[in-house]
Amino acid sequence: MRKRAKTQEEKELRAQERIMRNRLAAQTSRQRKREYVTTMEQENTKLKTRLSSLARENKTLKADMQVLNNRLESMEQMFRFLTA
Repeated sequence: MRKRAKTQEEKELRAQERIMRNRLAAQTSRQRKREYVTTMEQENTKLKTRLSSLARENKTLKADMQVLNNRLESMEQMFRFLTA
């Protein structure tokens, strides 16, 4: 059985429906992209904050380690002096 030929009006209606579906799909895609970018920006901000915090902690720990190394060296010198 053959399909009947579509009238010009039916063709135009289908074309308009396709255009509307395409617009909706494009709008949805743009919205998803905006949400993704927003999420990535928030994640970036959190990671920058964490990096800054870890850098401060690292600086403090290095200073503490230097103090302890100095004390150790001083005690080793004292030990060598006392055991000489």
